Amino acid sequence: MDENGSASALTSARILHSAFAASPLIYLIVLRVSFSASGELFSIGDAVLFSLVVVLGVLGAALMLAGLYLPPILARVSVKQSQKPENAIVLVFLIRAACYELPAIFGLIVGLVGSRWELAFPFIAISLVALLLSFPRTRHIEGFREEAGS
Repeated sequence: MDENGSASALTSARILHSAFAASPLIYLIVLRVSFSASGELFSIGDAVLFSLVVVLGVLGAALMLAGLYLPPILARVSVKQSQKPENAIVLVFLIRAACYELPAIFGLIVGLVGSRWELAFPFIAISLVALLLSFPRTRHIEGFREEAGS
């Protein structure tokens, strides 16, 4: 993989990652505005809401772990087998960002169903922290280059 390919892959990964990182903030704003404008959207029991929070919390934690462990495995396989390693690198960053953004989507669901925007905050905060910590850097690209053996 040449330097231009690496720079292009890093730029593409950063743009896509930034879009994923902006979406949890948008979810929080949508929740805040929708409840300040219309009040309660749904009415469900506390037991059902608690169950929903627990199930989506566990699922969100599993996806965060998948985002942590799955991309390096994909990198080893896809970068070695790909005709264009740059595309494989962008795909790996994209999968990681998607895994880290899903808890924010779960937060949006919990906030809407629970009719309280505050319920979404922990999901969104965890998602944002993970997305900010995993922002694509040059050292990541260099690690993929070493994996590819180029």
